[in-house]
Amino acid sequence: MSPPRALRPETSLLPPNTSPDVPVASLEKQEIGRTLLHVLSPHPKRRLRTEEELKWRTEEERRTLELRSGRLNEERLLIERWSFDLKRNDLQCQRMKKNNAGPEELEENQMVKLES
Repeated sequence: MSPPRALRPETSLLPPNTSPDVPVASLEKQEIGRTLLHVLSPHPKRRLRTEEELKWRTEEERRTLELRSGRLNEERLLIERWSFDLKRNDLQCQRMKKNNAGPEELEENQMVKLES
């Protein structure tokens, strides 16, 4: 087993497996070219999606958004219904107070409305 590269006495700035006769500038150009090829070439696992896959994906996203918006609409309807019921109960209580209803009648009326 050879010692690590930093500890070798013949360590130079040249990349491994190169002869000192080759100019460093051309080696740098080769390295830059390899890097560009690596960056610009598509990754083998990242293949381009076909139109069919993209179409399916957009349909799935659309369905998901519709479901989410449907849930939001249901929640909105429930909130509106509850607020309407609360307003109606308040109005009925105010009417009964105007009609001088006794406290027993008010409590019974509120209990009946809470049960429904």
